[in-house]
Amino acid sequence: MKKKLNNNIPFNLISLFIVIAYLLNSCALPPAYTDGLIENIPAIVNDDDFFSFSLKADKYNKSNIWNLSLNQSGYNYINTVLVIKEYSSSLNDSTYLRVYDASDNIISNILIQSNLSDFNTDSINQNNNSFNSLPKKFEIISNEFSGIIDYQILMK
Repeated sequence: MKKKLNNNIPFNLISLFIVIAYLLNSCALPPAYTDGLIENIPAIVNDDDFFSFSLKADKYNKSNIWNLSLNQSGYNYINTVLVIKEYSSSLNDSTYLRVYDASDNIISNILIQSNLSDFNTDSINQNNNSFNSLPKKFEIISNEFSGIIDYQILMK
């Protein structure tokens, strides 16, 4: 005895196609990052000749401090780069970037108030520059910061 083919084959294929299309369409994909930064999570690189702090923030309300691994051995200059992009101020925003020496003296104190781009080269251990001694700590004190911060220290 021969079995008959099911007369509902086209209906079953269409149903299967609809279920697959629904499942594929309802899957959540991760967001597409254009800059590699995840919102409100700092990206830190801390090496003996380079420190980098990057943050893409939306109402960032944290204060953090990092011990720097910078080593003066063989280096006479410090290059610093600060870029603030997409800054959006609020009445409560007061964000500071601070750099400290080994004695916890503030050697750089930056209040972020606008977009900016700044590059400096300083000699180490000279009295007429912003870095009289080697940076040993980096701190961010933030209250409602929104924007992108890129700050680097490079030994040269």
